[in-house]
Amino acid sequence: MKVKVDIIRASYVSIIIGYILTLTTIPQGDVIGSAFTSIGLILALYKILFLNHYKIKQYFLLIIVGILFFVSAYRTRNYQFAITFIFILSATRMSIDKLIAIDLKVRVPLIFIVCALGYYGVILNRFDYDIRGFGLDRQAFGFTHPNNLGAMMMVIAIYLFYKKHKNFRVQDYLLLLFADYICWSVAVSRTSSIIITGVILVECLDSIVSFFVKGMLLQKIKHIAINIAGLLTLVIPLGSIYLGMNYSTTPFYIALDSLFNSRFYLMHTAFKNNGITLLGQYIKVISWTSNVIAEETNAVDNLYGYILINFGTIFFTVVILTLVISYIYASKKDERKICLCILFFIIAGFCENKMLYIGTNIFTLYIAVALYQSSMKIRK
Repeated sequence: MKVKVDIIRASYVSIIIGYILTLTTIPQGDVIGSAFTSIGLILALYKILFLNHYKIKQYFLLIIVGILFFVSAYRTRNYQFAITFIFILSATRMSIDKLIAIDLKVRVPLIFIVCALGYYGVILNRFDYDIRGFGLDRQAFGFTHPNNLGAMMMVIAIYLFYKKHKNFRVQDYLLLLFADYICWSVAVSRTSSIIITGVILVECLDSIVSFFVKGMLLQKIKHIAINIAGLLTLVIPLGSIYLGMNYSTTPFYIALDSLFNSRFYLMHTAFKNNGITLLGQYIKVISWTSNVIAEETNAVDNLYGYILINFGTIFFTVVILTLVISYIYASKKDERKICLCILFFIIAGFCENKMLYIGTNIFTLYIAVALYQSSMKIRK
């Protein structure tokens, strides 16, 4: 059993290191990152082929879903979902708590090193222009884009929330506030900053409610709140698509689009220019602010619009169903922390399109319930 756990941990660490390195300006970062990812995938495949055991009906389901993932990866030239799928298959009976603990031990020092190298000019520190009225330049601190720096800060905040929920100390709040500062003032990544602020507020609200309300009433309030919040697993993805498809120049849309930095206009343009396919298509992304100013961008930052346009309707449907089922499963198991973390990433997906990769969201492991029909146990 120890060998299996070590293989999964080694696989996960390799994939995480590889993913982060591909987002940096470290020379040959893509090559080095791909090498780490390849090692992680080899370990994951070894566990799938030689250590895991599946029922016959599971084999058929996995083959069908696997074909969908790899066809979509081939057509879109985006392999992150395929990597995520392979790791999900390998991670049977694995502890999310232990994976998050080792993730933070690897992610935090690695991000610190990248930021330090970027800040001191050892590697390229990319700047982007802020066109949203803040009057600030956006710094990436060694990452390929300021939003990638913001996303890493946000991931750390959510994982810390999961690890320390109900046991937050002053230093934990200070760490989150520092991460929030980096997102808001350095990377000027509003989405990441808002999510981190949300994490802080949820933790504070939970502490306040728990102080004043006790016993069964407290549990009932939390249960109702989690069930109501679960509606967001459908409202945010489907609402995003509706707003993107039906974009117009009415005052409502203009005001809404201004608030979300033209994301609905960009999604609408992508729908119009590329259409929607069953199994996805390759679209080369141009997304720097200078391209936005010149109206040359074709980026879709909204996760749900990005999946529908790039990966097709079948893949989009599978993703949405698994998100909903995962949340329901976590709710029924009374895993409120997991429900909240899933919601944080779903909300972040409203403005960022990398929120379902294993490199940024360990809670995609809970999506495995849709593949195994709850027979795969992800232990605490």
